[in-house]
Amino acid sequence: MLLYLLIKERVDAITIRKYQTLEIYWLLGPRPLDIGFVVDSSNNVGQQNWNRLTTFAKGVVDSFRPSWPGNHIGFMSYDNTARVHFGFDALRGNRYSPNGIKRLIDNVKYQPGSGRRIDVALNTAYRDLFSRKGGYRPDARQVKWC
Repeated sequence: MLLYLLIKERVDAITIRKYQTLEIYWLLGPRPLDIGFVVDSSNNVGQQNWNRLTTFAKGVVDSFRPSWPGNHIGFMSYDNTARVHFGFDALRGNRYSPNGIKRLIDNVKYQPGSGRRIDVALNTAYRDLFSRKGGYRPDARQVKWC
């Protein structure tokens, strides 16, 4: 099951985070989640908005408290191409923690590119992130944040 949530760049991230955390748990229940971020890195975003997007993603990480047996996080960006920066199995065991995932997000640098090919991003997400290659877990529910 995929849940698509569209995030506007200029909305208060804390308000969104509180609402969506409750909404997702209400809709999906207590099963572990594989949460994949699909983030626009086109020229139109700019460094300041990129920082906002990654800050928002780290806030979601804090809300969902990833752990090795629990929720997992993956992250990719797109412009005219798509890149998976880390999959759901990027960390293992005790290293799979909110701080570990936030460090991985901090390591993803803004690389502006031309175009906004969401079609390429979604195909790449299905093929390379929400798959065994990306650490997808068949027993977890799949959430894609675009």
